Amino acid sequence: MCRRRGGRNRAWWSNGACLVSLVMTSSVHLTVIGSAFAADCNANGVQDSVDIADGTSDDCNGNGVPDECDVSSLAFASAADYAVGVRPFALAAADLDGDQHLDLAVVNSFSDTASVLVNNGDGTFGVPALLAVGDGPHSVAAADVDGDRDVDLAVANSGDDTVSILLNNGHGTFAAPANYAVGGFPNAVVAADLDDDGAPDLAVANESDDSVSVLLNAGNGTYGVATNFAVCVVPTALTAVDVDGDGDFDLAVANSSKPGAAGQCNNVSVLLNNGSGSFGPAQDYPAGDGPSGIASGHLDGDGAVDLAVANRGDDTVSVLWNNGSGAFSTPDDFSVADSPASVAIGDLDGDGNPDLVVANAGFGPDPSTDSTIISVLLRGGSVSRVDLDVGLAPVAVVVADLDDDDRLDLAVVNYGGNSVSVLLNRTPAQNELDCNANGVPDECESDRDGDGVIDDCDNCPDVANADQADADGDGVGDACEPACCGASGPITPLGLAAGFLLLNRPGRQRKRAR
Repeated sequence: MCRRRGGRNRAWWSNGACLVSLVMTSSVHLTVIGSAFAADCNANGVQDSVDIADGTSDDCNGNGVPDECDVSSLAFASAADYAVGVRPFALAAADLDGDQHLDLAVVNSFSDTASVLVNNGDGTFGVPALLAVGDGPHSVAAADVDGDRDVDLAVANSGDDTVSILLNNGHGTFAAPANYAVGGFPNAVVAADLDDDGAPDLAVANESDDSVSVLLNAGNGTYGVATNFAVCVVPTALTAVDVDGDGDFDLAVANSSKPGAAGQCNNVSVLLNNGSGSFGPAQDYPAGDGPSGIASGHLDGDGAVDLAVANRGDDTVSVLWNNGSGAFSTPDDFSVADSPASVAIGDLDGDGNPDLVVANAGFGPDPSTDSTIISVLLRGGSVSRVDLDVGLAPVAVVVADLDDDDRLDLAVVNYGGNSVSVLLNRTPAQNELDCNANGVPDECESDRDGDGVIDDCDNCPDVANADQADADGDGVGDACEPACCGASGPITPLGLAAGFLLLNRPGRQRKRAR
């Protein structure tokens, strides 16, 4: 039987029963969806299945995961929802007011505004301030574009084909926007130093004219005329990352499709940086049906940056593996929920391996029936999907430590709910599922009284006391010395002859004569 005692150590999932004790205080649904990411959880260069077969690693519960890795739990608090503008579409997390806590900036596509939610310091947020931007904002990036050490905002406005730059006044308020022309229907923007001069430049995906606009920073937060680079049709999202290992930011662009044989791209265009902010011809790599979001990260531990793509048309996420030179293999696809709109990467369970988080918009003919879940794909010997409840029609998600506890939290934009959901990570601290640190999962060790605390760590191993209460702090649980705390003098522990002193350490008892 699997028992939970918290723990953040590992999250290697497989089809075996009782592999991970998963606990969410918000609603959760768990599905094992298939194998991928060849597992080598102890990083010894040998696949876990081989380690188990040759006896290098034990597998006490027979689930295919070495015991030294099979101690894990994942927990999130229920979503806290914050009202923003009408039809919010994207968000960014950054310290906007200089207090060392991550705030949120959300663009509202029907309000033509950005909402700034200031962090109270504990992962809760105040009433948002509204900033005017352009027409139909669809994306936001946060970066110090003018070099004054305050984080500014760049907003892609799909309704008027511009990017708005909002310079931070230094305390989380912003100057009026400066607008720069880009391509047709810009719906995604990223900020990165594309020409290696130390100042963040901009790259914008233009959905209606099948291009990416690059705007180079003059060094003071102003930008030159955009240069456009062709990609496949309907570019919907992009990321800036060094895919070929030459030290320059390249661009990876998710392209969807439109009616007609020539409009069926459903791929990722990779534009390699020539080193000065100009780019070579796009190299296209297949993805799923209707790519709508993209993220980059080291997903397989080989040092090369891989890509994850959310595919709205077939309800999957495609993972494209980098061969080390900036070219990508045929993707592996993983099922998520209805109409995934965006994807983010982060180690949510603290096992040292990146996981995927997907916002599933679930757009349908009746908006009231849109999705209300995000999917977390935890990597391991196989991949398991955990669905968490948020607001209506989630379209964007960021992964960030919002409450400064060294655990990655989630912030989700709910298009249909006109809100942002914040889910704080409550995954227990390292080693709580291996309390005696012997490398064997607690579920495989003796627990005589069945209280969920193994004998080695139980301060009263023969009497169930899950709370481990010990009012007098002597190392013996109150359940084993019921008279201790109300007595007026020394108490001889039950079962011991007078003249013996009880010496205690966690989980152990021994006696010696006085």
